[in-house]
Amino acid sequence: MTSNEQKLRRLISNEIKTVIKESVHPRQSLVSLIFEDKSENLKDVAPETVAPTELDKVDPVIAKVIVKSGEMDKDKGDDVIKVSPKSWPAADLKPSQTTMRIEGTISMAFSMLAGTMDTNLGCIVSSDNHIMDGHHRWSAAILVDPSSTVSGFGAELPGNELVGVLNVLTKGIFGKSKGNPGKGSIASYTPENVKSAIEKFLEAGSTHVKPDEAKKLLEEKFGSVEKGVETMSKNVESMSKDVPGWAPDRAQMPVIDPKEVPAAAKALSSGKVDVMPPYSAVVKRSFSGAEKSATSKKDSKKDSKKEESRGASGDVLIERWQKLAGLIK
Repeated sequence: MTSNEQKLRRLISNEIKTVIKESVHPRQSLVSLIFEDKSENLKDVAPETVAPTELDKVDPVIAKVIVKSGEMDKDKGDDVIKVSPKSWPAADLKPSQTTMRIEGTISMAFSMLAGTMDTNLGCIVSSDNHIMDGHHRWSAAILVDPSSTVSGFGAELPGNELVGVLNVLTKGIFGKSKGNPGKGSIASYTPENVKSAIEKFLEAGSTHVKPDEAKKLLEEKFGSVEKGVETMSKNVESMSKDVPGWAPDRAQMPVIDPKEVPAAAKALSSGKVDVMPPYSAVVKRSFSGAEKSATSKKDSKKDSKKEESRGASGDVLIERWQKLAGLIK
């Protein structure tokens, strides 16, 4: 048995119990994975299929295979994506989502002025300076001072590719199936709207910063309340509102919490996530199995008896693999 075959056996052995419970197509994908002829010409998989920009298009079962099979293809270095701590001038960064709430930005900006919130975005930033998350904290830093420095993890991958890769990690490593819905619009971030929102904040305050404290913070930072309102409102002009065409709806974006970002960075830097061609046979067979499963589902609607037959056959093959893997006797 070759080294790659041993790795494949271990991979499937570890995953099979949970996959059977979680997958909507466990029989076909696993049967394809294990029992198809090794001499077959495996169908190539398009990068946008392996790492789609829309979270809903990521198969959670296949994602679990992708995040563990990067070292099983013909090139052990192709999947290494360097991700490391980095900092940038806030105004140099660009958004990747259209939904943002001015009220959230204003509240964070005053927390920064109060020293109770830092400028760590808690996200991964692409090589072309698109932030994948942390938009409100980023915009808050700009309102306080466009030249201020923000930090996060920088990835050596452009945004149109990084968003798909992080979608795979969202489901494959962190087990999240749904994105976060967004509210508001980045287009509303104008000096006039920001000024109005700041004035309302000075009247109502927030849980963390009371109205009197907010006014004092403006006096200390800018010299007067009026000067502070005017300056912060003007600063919004330094904030890029140019959302790229590849950016999906907010609900289709990756969901990786700040505390999970270091683990995501480690996974990508290790090369264990098979998101770059050439893809391993296990990934190709996984997608092949998913395609066949979809076909089987269509056929089952036409002929329930055939479906029952396929199901019984699938059970036999699953049992056969479990015996081979040493899971049962």
